[in-house]
Amino acid sequence: MSSDLATTLQTLYARFGELPGVQIEIHKSLPAITVTNDKAVATVFLQGAQVSEYQRHGEKPTLFLSSANRFLPDVPLRGGIPICWPWFGDLKRNPATISQQIEDVENAPAHGFVRNLQWQLDDIVASPNETTLTLSLDVTPQTYPAWPYQARLSLEVRVGESLKLTLSVTNTGLSAFQYSLALHSYLAVDNVEKCYLTGLEDTVCFNAAENWLEQSQTDALNFTEETDLVCPTGPSTVHLIEEDQQGRIDIHSHNLPSWVIWNPWVDKSQRLSDFNPQDYQKMVCVESASLLDNAPELAAGQTVRHYTQITHSQPTKI
Repeated sequence: MSSDLATTLQTLYARFGELPGVQIEIHKSLPAITVTNDKAVATVFLQGAQVSEYQRHGEKPTLFLSSANRFLPDVPLRGGIPICWPWFGDLKRNPATISQQIEDVENAPAHGFVRNLQWQLDDIVASPNETTLTLSLDVTPQTYPAWPYQARLSLEVRVGESLKLTLSVTNTGLSAFQYSLALHSYLAVDNVEKCYLTGLEDTVCFNAAENWLEQSQTDALNFTEETDLVCPTGPSTVHLIEEDQQGRIDIHSHNLPSWVIWNPWVDKSQRLSDFNPQDYQKMVCVESASLLDNAPELAAGQTVRHYTQITHSQPTKI
């Protein structure tokens, strides 16, 4: 165990080790916090402030996490809810106002850089029915030198009857900047071919799997092939429905007007890192986002808050 990891664990135990329902864990070399209350259990990794698990008692897991994950530093977990910031996907596919802020576009990592970084656990507030974790990250020009701005990110994770993530972005520098954002939720399903998504009817999307062809979604979305839809503007709530289980997951967002719906299907699953070839059958990404023309711009000193809430409105029992 490295001295930095040992210090991190010692600090976490000293501050939070005695709280009811709080368990401090290490997965290979990555520290994580698992919280349990009367409603649910959830796990959050300090790397990327990534929620990896959320499960209401007596029900199936809400989030998918691949068993192929290696739990290595600087390697994002495949599953859970990665935070994609300050750009989404391939930087070159982001608005020019975002990509022009970066000095080295060609080598920019997919989905930004904060999902690879160690966040600070600031607080845990525990009650019988809800546990709230607050994590933060200060971004400076030294954090990622190719992005020359300063910001403070704060993530509040509320674990209870539902899972709610609130991401606050504050411009702590002197210059305005623009960013894209996605809360990249991997939702667990029993069989992706027996699921469908409602709420995006009459929404204009770009099909990234078909060279970004613009298309209008007229019906409920079924999953029978690779799906990679980017919808710049959509409703505040969508619903993922499992036919066999008669279950429904509601995904509600605020100040995240865009949606990304993704499943890699058969061929791409063979090429993805930290992903088993059959994992595509057990997950659908339904991502609350702010993308393309809806990418926020933040003036010096300004703060913007975004949230997504995931709820089983029709429980799926184990």
